[in-house]
Amino acid sequence: MQHPLSPPPPLALLQLQEEVYEEAAKHGEVKGVVVPTPTAQVQDLMPGRCYIKYASPEDCAKGG
Repeated sequence: MQHPLSPPPPLALLQLQEEVYEEAAKHGEVKGVVVPTPTAQVQDLMPGRCYIKYASPEDCAKGG
């Protein structure tokens, strides 16, 4: 069993990153998605931030 304060396993982060990419791509061309691994001090089991890089400012405005 995983410790309650430990970060999610890498596979869970990759799946989340893929889901975020798929949703963001509906709004514009996506160049990349980053889901940082939470630190040990984070009380939540899931990451709280996702960073999306769009191909252009116009795509970004559609995705925002």
